[in-house]
Amino acid sequence: MSERFAVTQRAAQMLLASLLFAFVAKGQSAGVLLGLVVEPARAEEDPYSVAEPKYQTLWAAVDSNGKFGGLTTIPDLIVPRRRGFWHVGVKQTCEFEPNEAGGNETTDQVVWTAAIGKPGAVDLEQPCSSHKPNEYAPSYGRTESDRTKTSQCGYSLTDIEFLSAELISWKRYTSQSEACEPRGGHYSETYSVRRFESTEPLRFGELFGPQAASAYARAVRRRI
Repeated sequence: MSERFAVTQRAAQMLLASLLFAFVAKGQSAGVLLGLVVEPARAEEDPYSVAEPKYQTLWAAVDSNGKFGGLTTIPDLIVPRRRGFWHVGVKQTCEFEPNEAGGNETTDQVVWTAAIGKPGAVDLEQPCSSHKPNEYAPSYGRTESDRTKTSQCGYSLTDIEFLSAELISWKRYTSQSEACEPRGGHYSETYSVRRFESTEPLRFGELFGPQAASAYARAVRRRI
């Protein structure tokens, strides 16, 4: 299923109005859109403290007095493309996976894109439902009374690293706590690139071409 959510449509309209005012009223021919990281994704090593990153876009241009400065700040990443302006951001989700016990919840953060005027959307197979604090228990070391309780194992943090009119690069940090992993807590980091119209990461050859992919494979084999 697809979870849809409202994006900052009013802020985007403010941007377009500012652009029009800048070009027409002040005779400007160009400006700069600056994407800023307000807060990176963060967690305090447990699923309860996970927080998605926050971004904003600053529209800056030369004013009528010849000074360069900011005109409008928007709480999202705004990207000009050939088919108009788009929103880009990271949405935090919670997905439930049934099992023989009470099931497990995983917190994730997903990169989303949407043309201005359309809602953002992320795909979820089974969204989490609300539970009381006493309805959760770790996966391991359970008592009989905890046997059918829901566990919360693992979370992912996502930060956008690079953004252009065609490509998005992001870092994904995935972690599990010791309560969910019998070998002890562990984490991993992956870096991926995708296009706006697809949620699937690009393979190395798709991004840089088949010759670059072959050279990369040879280099990896030499390192191993």
